[in-house]
Amino acid sequence: MNQQPDSAEAVKSSWTREDARHLLGRISFWIDEQQIDTLSALSCPEAVDRILHETQTAPLPAAPEWVKEPWINTERRYQDTPGSEFGRMHGMTNARYGSEIADLRRWWFQEMLTTAVPLREMLTLFWHGHFASSIDKVLVSQAMYHQNATQRQYALGNFREFLKAMTLDPAMMIYLDLEESDGQQPNENYAREFYELFALGHGQYSQEDIMETARALSGWTLDAPPGTELPQRETVPGTNRRFTRDGLIPRLVEERHDPREKAILGKKGNFGVDEVIDLTMNHPACGSFLAQKLLAYFAVHDPQQRVRNSMAAAFSRSNGKLAPMLRVLFTSPEFYAPESRGCRIKSPVALLVGACRQLQLNVTFTRGMNRYLAALGQELFHPPNVKGWPGGELWIGAGTLSLRYHLAEIALESRTPPGMAPIGRDRGRPVALPKDPAERKAFLQRMSGENFGNRPMGGNLAPAMMSEGMSMPGRRGRSTEPEFQVTFSPDRLFPEGLPESNEQLVDSLLSRLLHVPVRPELRMAAQEVASNSGRSDRVNAVIRLVLASPDYQLS
Repeated sequence: MNQQPDSAEAVKSSWTREDARHLLGRISFWIDEQQIDTLSALSCPEAVDRILHETQTAPLPAAPEWVKEPWINTERRYQDTPGSEFGRMHGMTNARYGSEIADLRRWWFQEMLTTAVPLREMLTLFWHGHFASSIDKVLVSQAMYHQNATQRQYALGNFREFLKAMTLDPAMMIYLDLEESDGQQPNENYAREFYELFALGHGQYSQEDIMETARALSGWTLDAPPGTELPQRETVPGTNRRFTRDGLIPRLVEERHDPREKAILGKKGNFGVDEVIDLTMNHPACGSFLAQKLLAYFAVHDPQQRVRNSMAAAFSRSNGKLAPMLRVLFTSPEFYAPESRGCRIKSPVALLVGACRQLQLNVTFTRGMNRYLAALGQELFHPPNVKGWPGGELWIGAGTLSLRYHLAEIALESRTPPGMAPIGRDRGRPVALPKDPAERKAFLQRMSGENFGNRPMGGNLAPAMMSEGMSMPGRRGRSTEPEFQVTFSPDRLFPEGLPESNEQLVDSLLSRLLHVPVRPELRMAAQEVASNSGRSDRVNAVIRLVLASPDYQLS
């Protein structure tokens, strides 16, 4: 646990209670006064080492009950499958996927809300936007769970292993078309995003590198577990891969792999996935690229790029480990500089999870909660595109700011904030079609199958129309679940009774709710609100004021 700082590192030497508060405000969804007391009694490196150690050694959460191994494709279609049977299987599977992805959102929200190691969930959220995949195209809820579990497992681990795990991740293989990439016609989608978004950044590779990498990664598919006895039944050629997939286990089909020599990132050889990972990890831009992404995520002001360079050096020395990079980041003076404080706009998920935890709400993640996050711009398992969420100042717009300021309606009254119209219909939303005509045609062929045969539902299978616990698109059946299930009790915040003085009450609530230093104007306004409210209404009135303040949006 005790590590010596590198000579290139300017480890923060002074360490105050406010520094500990700032650290927790950035790596957690909430502020814990007791933990601030514990950490502030240590030095900065000791505090950071303690957090990293606890995060790396904490047990991983158990999977949702519906995750079954091995996964079975319940809409598998063969040449002799009757149309009526296929239609029934397809509808039931669509409904189940919708129910499972809704439950997966509840499951992750609950983990973020109750975890003893919030840094791990904060980083899992970061990697969810970095290695972005969306349920709208992946469709398979269990594949989305596996991706989430992988991102949590490697959140502070070895990036070399992480990069390979994500390359052969079932959801990623489906989302970026690696599952069907053949050596004769290699698909470049994954190779392009691999370099630009996942590992190196724009300008660090060439189009030739993309093409050659696509060849190196060709031949991988998703199959049943080894040793599985599959039915000896023919499949109609050209059937959508969704309906012919026998499992979610990555397997290299040698006859579909391009075995010829490739030239990638200045090296030549008969490369496959392991060699591509090695070449990428050895590229000097890899550590620097990841460092910049982490600096932006944690909103650290680094104008001289000193922290970025130190993080990249730690990455290189450790053979690609992420924890040493984070140690450099969290112990750097720049992390605690005035320019780095109170400047990070909370993501919608951090905003909602933080409010639920800080206010000790009795809460269930409902479809209303999901709609609220979607309206704010961060629906879990549905990032806007492969680039993930842009974050930063882009979290704030004319519509989203108003909804943020009305968070109290959910937290205190369990009702829909004013102005929040339902997003689409409960049945789901269709995937946006590519603008390019050729890409649009290819996309539609992939989704429905070019030679699908006599389909009982025509070509309009709409496989990307997912629902929050609903049945298949077009069918009736609306969920009876209430929009919000939230209960607030002041007694949970003040188990020993409400403070007698308004000043004590206000100080307690401001300390609990705000990650940033309290402005005198906000404190005065809170005291005035408390003074003008009845004794039993003071808590709600002050909370409502704080949640609607610009201060609450920042950490």
